[in-house]
Formats: sequence, structure tokens, C-alpha cells
Amino acid sequence: MHKNLTSLEIWEGVWEEEVPEDYIRKIVEYYKTTLLFNKIKRKIESHFSKMENLNVIELGAGEGIFSLLLGLEGARITCVDFSVKAIRRAKKIFDFYGVNATFVEADIFNLPTSFLAKYDVSISVGLAEHFLGRKRDEAFMAHLSVLKPKGLAFVVVPNARCFPYMIMKYLYEKFKGGWFLGAEFPISRRELINIARCMPKVNEYEIFGGSFYRTFYDNLFVPARIILGKLFNRPTPKFLIYKIANYRPSIFDDYLG
Repeated sequence: MHKNLTSLEIWEGVWEEEVPEDYIRKIVEYYKTTLLFNKIKRKIESHFSKMENLNVIELGAGEGIFSLLLGLEGARITCVDFSVKAIRRAKKIFDFYGVNATFVEADIFNLPTSFLAKYDVSISVGLAEHFLGRKRDEAFMAHLSVLKPKGLAFVVVPNARCFPYMIMKYLYEKFKGGWFLGAEFPISRRELINIARCMPKVNEYEIFGGSFYRTFYDNLFVPARIILGKLFNRPTPKFLIYKIANYRPSIFDDYLG
């Protein structure tokens, strides 16, 4: 499906569609309620006491939803992406919520020197899993290079042990000829631990997951419902994937979420 496309071409294709206001409201509200985002928010507030005026950078930001949510809490945001269309899309979403941010078109492997040791928090959501070997290590290092002393880095990646996601990914690749986000290599808990132990300047690390129940809902229940709706000619709500549900934390979250 994407074999003849470059990484940039794939992502430009992902972000090329217009973003209607209804989509913006629903996807932001969706992520605002996720267990994962709220874990990250609590850890930042616990470490720094408050969110206001913290310098936060999101690498490979795409739409920048996580950093937008932190911006709504008072953080000062910088979004970095190598896709012009991603930057344009993120700007529209931030403007919709009236959140000021700095948007930079740049490659995470060649960040401006002015970014080094500048930020309190660095974060990426769905970035490092698109690289292997040395490039993957460099992606993790990029998060550390921009941090001030005692800063926090959050690297959000798909879990190689999250079977709802792995099943969905396998079926999509089998029947569509490739994953819609290009090359994506999920990372196991063990690999994350090994990476953290090998990274310089890492004093402490923690591996935690999002909601396993929500992952199950999004990756298995929703697609099954959409497919059945098509088979039996029953309409499926356009934003079913962003349906808000109150899922409780579970013992599976940190291992299968």
C-alpha cells in the first residue's frame, strides 16, 4: 500500500484532509478523557507542582492533541513536525481553542540548536515506533536533548503485547496491503526498559500504559460494529471511534494497554 511512498509522502497524505469543527471537538474531548493522558497530566503536575508556564515540546506532533490539552492547562507549547500539512492542521486545531503555540517545521533528528536544554517536558505520541535500530535510539535521545535538568520526557508508543491493537494491525495489513501509517514497529515493555537503561541522563524511568478496555473497544469492538453495519446495511455513527466511555483502570493497563 505504501511501498513506493516516502515517509514524508505518507504523512502528508494522512494530514491532507480538512478538519471540520465537529471532528476537532470530538477528538479533543476523546483524548481528554483517556486514562493515558490523565496519567501523564498527573505525573507532570506531581513533578512540577503546577502546569502553568511550563515549556512543553511535542516531537512529531501531527495534530498536537496531547500538547493542546497541556496548553489548555496553562503550559507554553512548541509543536515540531516535518510535515507542512501536519503543522497547518495543528495550527487550525489550536486556533479553534484559542491556545497560543509555536509551530516549527523540522526533523527530530536535526532539531535547531536553540531547542537544546530548553524545555521542562518533551513528549511524542506515536513517533518512535516508526524507526528501528540506531534511528529508534536517536528518536528517544531527541526527547532528552531538549530537556532542562530535571525535565520529564514522555514517549508514547504502541505496545507489542497489546493484542487488540496487534490483531487490528495484522488484519489491516493483510487485507489492505499495508498499515495506513506506513512502517510501524510496536515496542515491548522489555525493550522500553532496555532503552531507558542505556540512555544517558536518565535518572528514573517508569513504564505505564493506557486503558486496556479502551484499546479493546477502539481496535476490536468498533471495527467489528462498523463491518457488521455494512454487512446488514445499518448506519454507523460517523464519530463512533471517538465515542466517550468511562472505562475504569484495570490490572492489564500497564502490560496489555
